[in-house]
Amino acid sequence: MIIHKDTCCFFAHLVSKNQNMLGIIIVAYKSPKLTIDFIKREMANIDVPWVCCVVNNAATEEETQSIAGATGGEIVNSITSEIPLDKKIYILPSSENLGFARGNNYGVKFLTIHFDVDHLLFTNNDIEIKDSTCVSTLIRILDGNKEIGAIGPRIIGLDGKDQLPHDKPVSIYRQIGWNLLPFIRRKHKTDNNAASQIRESGFTYWVQGSFFVMRTEDFLKVDMFDPNTFLYAEEQILAEKLKRIDKYMYYENSVKVLHYEGGTIVRKHGTKASYRMGMESNCYYYRKYLHINKFLVWVYKYSFLCNQKMNRQ
Repeated sequence: MIIHKDTCCFFAHLVSKNQNMLGIIIVAYKSPKLTIDFIKREMANIDVPWVCCVVNNAATEEETQSIAGATGGEIVNSITSEIPLDKKIYILPSSENLGFARGNNYGVKFLTIHFDVDHLLFTNNDIEIKDSTCVSTLIRILDGNKEIGAIGPRIIGLDGKDQLPHDKPVSIYRQIGWNLLPFIRRKHKTDNNAASQIRESGFTYWVQGSFFVMRTEDFLKVDMFDPNTFLYAEEQILAEKLKRIDKYMYYENSVKVLHYEGGTIVRKHGTKASYRMGMESNCYYYRKYLHINKFLVWVYKYSFLCNQKMNRQ
């Protein structure tokens, strides 16, 4: 019996769509070596069936080819194109820098078109997974409690300090105070560093966005990340969106990852540009999601500009 090639592709697609698996999204920006090292080193530590897409922001053809060649990945120039379904790594180049929110959304759209991914892992490429059961543990706890909308592990920076979750929104008044009286923030950081950094597992307001897991169903139900942010505040906004469907973020300290602390953000965008992106994202978050009045948001923005001016003097 002769089976047409298109029929084979169709049945392969059905098999893929019937296999529940983890969809991993890596949003990369001008960091092909970091991405390659992460895939080669860390994918073996993911202890559940998975498929991964790399959204290569502001990509050159050379960078994309280098990632694909080193990892055995398939380059996909359109997320709706027919693809070989026997690969584990797919590279999605974008000539535009989509940022964090739109980049991750783009990756999720690709995965949900071609695969039956019941869970999503959002991860930076500057992460080292320290526990071999990290991902399966997070998924088990997530699926054991329907109130959990997103779950993150203990994240430790290169300085050995925990990058803790946040149990409540940072008040805009505190932000204004930190900008106008920066010594207050320095004292706040000192006090936090002096305190015990290992906190108990439990519900929190938002977990760190460098490594966390969600159900695909929940991520789609809240309409994914808000595409109006480019960088920063995505986790807080996601927390607010999850609250609308009666779900919350959860911190699990029994498993951990090491975070190389986002050095590429500062190196590629610059410290001042990164601070400004953070301020703009916060303004959007305060206005749309916390419903802070426009005047107070303007005061926050003005205090930020004053702080930047003081730092230049």
